[in-house]
Amino acid sequence: MDGERMEKIWIGNAARQVIDRLEQAGFGAWIVGGCVRDMLRGETPHDWDIAAAATPEEIEAALSAYRLVLTGIRHGTVTAIVDGEPIEVTACRGEGEYLDGRHPESVTFHRSIEEDLARRDFTINALAYSPYRGFLDLYGGREDLAAGVIRCIRDPEERFREDALRILRGLRFAATLGYAIEEKTAAAIHSLAGSLRKISIERCTAEFTRLLLGDKATEILTEFADVIAVFLPEAAPMMGFSHRAEHHGDLWRHSVRPLAMAPRDLSIRLALLLRDCAKLLETAVEEEYPDHAAHGAELAEQALTRLRLPNAVTERVTLLVRHHSTLPALTDAAILRNMRDLSPEALLELCAMRRADRMTHGEDCREIGELEQRIRALLSEGRCYRLSQLALSGGDLIPLGYRGPEIGKTLRRLLDAVIDGDCLNEKEALLLYLKA
Repeated sequence: MDGERMEKIWIGNAARQVIDRLEQAGFGAWIVGGCVRDMLRGETPHDWDIAAAATPEEIEAALSAYRLVLTGIRHGTVTAIVDGEPIEVTACRGEGEYLDGRHPESVTFHRSIEEDLARRDFTINALAYSPYRGFLDLYGGREDLAAGVIRCIRDPEERFREDALRILRGLRFAATLGYAIEEKTAAAIHSLAGSLRKISIERCTAEFTRLLLGDKATEILTEFADVIAVFLPEAAPMMGFSHRAEHHGDLWRHSVRPLAMAPRDLSIRLALLLRDCAKLLETAVEEEYPDHAAHGAELAEQALTRLRLPNAVTERVTLLVRHHSTLPALTDAAILRNMRDLSPEALLELCAMRRADRMTHGEDCREIGELEQRIRALLSEGRCYRLSQLALSGGDLIPLGYRGPEIGKTLRRLLDAVIDGDCLNEKEALLLYLKA
């Protein structure tokens, strides 16, 4: 024990029931890991993880009154369903050597919470709490939480050699919690960044996307750009490439700075990060890159496909990169045409991107606010911008002699007329327009 006075903190009812059952069976049980960290930060944990000083079989027997999920029992984990809530209980364990930089060669189960905590990654994640015994903090995790520091347990290089994914986990925690990375831990991250190549791209992407949504994403992506380039090689050429005189820093810094001003939306932040990635492939014309958006969309699609992101995210980011350079004029016709060609949602996301970029450079954003306001007003008014909203359908054109592709072409012409204000979106008015 760390000698701290006994403290009581709230534990969810389902987790408390499981702890009580284990303790009554004679096994020490502790809330561990991220849920302890979250509680100490004043947050309600999303889930509860319990470490028990028992074998997996003993845990199963002690919790037999509940419905149990045993798919993880080989790895020491038993999941109890308590009042519909899954509670994971894992046997205290030690690990053998990590020869592949990903998985231990062996796992042993024992009854020592101290040994279990010793195998964890960062001090803020090596905290345990028991309602029977209070807090157990062997590595100064509470002090690091209070100071806002990410620090490896013991030797950081050893921790990262054991499991290279811990490198990205450290960056993700720093970005999402707003913490600083301790000096020796940061040095080890830089020196061992290449070991991320041992990790599956799916696992890297899962950490990277969570990092990207953090409030401190800009700072972490700037300081640890070399780490990101290991699994996102499109980033490497952007580092050191100066593209416009008035922009401070290289193309990578220019790309990550707006993230601090952007909504916490994955598609928007990915699009901001990749929007200018093709500039280094073009020759500037008076410091402009006229084709970089189209080429950037192609590069973004390739990068996100390789990262195994969902198709919907890849498609949305590609669209945003392709159209990030232009926004419609503040006229109803121009806005409605963009709503038709892109979608109102995409147009609002492009506005969010432009606002983040302008705020980064201290530029006026009032025009963007007016554009967003008008987009929402047009939607609220039910203004027509889609074929499905036309008061005339293809069935109305058949009696007039229209056939096949001519029907679609005519409907699109009518939609253009409505958008441009040349015709009211009323059936009689549309029929008269056709006869004119």
